[in-house]
Amino acid sequence: MSDQELRTLMEQVREEHQLNRAAYERQLELTRIVVKRNGDAFNALIEELGRFRGRLDAFGERIDAFGERIDAFGERVDAFGATLEIQREILLRFLDRLDDELPPPQG
Repeated sequence: MSDQELRTLMEQVREEHQLNRAAYERQLELTRIVVKRNGDAFNALIEELGRFRGRLDAFGERIDAFGERIDAFGERVDAFGATLEIQREILLRFLDRLDDELPPPQG
């Protein structure tokens, strides 16, 4: 191999090396961009999950308050039922006394 051929070959190797290095640097830069974007997306997701958790907590509190209202309504229904039972007893006693006071049926 002549000196000229050797120089030409070395020049081609050098050019190939420079192209490879430039391609590697570009690939590294693209990898950095992708990693940064993924990190930003992950951080945004974490923030959104935090907001979602806050909304979920608020919704849970509303459900708890609604449950308390249902319990209070149930207590009022129970109290109303007890009142009706007392009124029933009073009415039955009144009817018994009325029955005792009325003359027997004429048949």
